[in-house]
Amino acid sequence: IFLLILLLAFVGFCSMLNSTIIEINQNGGGDYFVIQQGISVAANGDTVLVHPGRYFENIDFIGKAITVASLYIMDENESYIHSTIIDGNQNGSCVKFISGEQNDSVLNGFTLENGTGTPFQQGNHDLLGGGIYFLDTFAWIRNCIIQNNVAYDGGGMFVSATWETGFAKPKLSNCTFTNNHAIFYGGGVANLYNSSIEFDADELCNIYLNYAALGNDIVDFGIDVEPMEVYIDTFTVYAEDNFFFYSETGSTISCLNYKIEAADQDLFVSPNGDDSNSGLNENEPLK
Repeated sequence: IFLLILLLAFVGFCSMLNSTIIEINQNGGGDYFVIQQGISVAANGDTVLVHPGRYFENIDFIGKAITVASLYIMDENESYIHSTIIDGNQNGSCVKFISGEQNDSVLNGFTLENGTGTPFQQGNHDLLGGGIYFLDTFAWIRNCIIQNNVAYDGGGMFVSATWETGFAKPKLSNCTFTNNHAIFYGGGVANLYNSSIEFDADELCNIYLNYAALGNDIVDFGIDVEPMEVYIDTFTVYAEDNFFFYSETGSTISCLNYKIEAADQDLFVSPNGDDSNSGLNENEPLK
């Protein structure tokens, strides 16, 4: 048994020696200027290390078991999350996982914004997953801010699987979804069709102040969708409310903090109103 353990440790050490760090730096001094170029040349086990900057890209992990990370992974300085931005440039999802990636495909330490989604099928005009699009994958998203994205479903993130043949279950750790917009389902997160999401119970996520026609923050329904246990640090409201968290699968949500104190209240709106008003009486209508 001792020899077996020693052999396994040696194999793991050799694997680390064989891995490569590929540096992406817009200002020069790295291996490439573009994140997708680093992904394209990376081998399984490699790390694509991205220096601060705004990268106007729509990246695809193309099935590789690699880590794509900001300098946050070096010293856990949160400023790198805010200063290393994947900007979808209103030209598709910021990040795609569509080739069967597993938990060893990791995105760590970025801000994702200005994504507009990916069609589920070729020729389909409904764009899904403005920030992140998952299809048939178990990829892992860590320490990311997903904000200011828009899509038909899943403004911040869309999770699904190929009907009848696939399954998807990505993992989320210490991620924040805010100010994302879906025209239909799931302003923050949409989980639909043969899929589920693993929410880290230790490194809690935040999902708040997203917008959609159904399920402002989270939507969870569809064919063969697994019930989820949603562990949240900060949510929009404290209690379960279909307006913010809509589930047809029996998923549960628990949160420690919330942004809005929900109350039953008439809302007053007028063409002559003002959105800086409270909207709570006829003398202070919203516009």
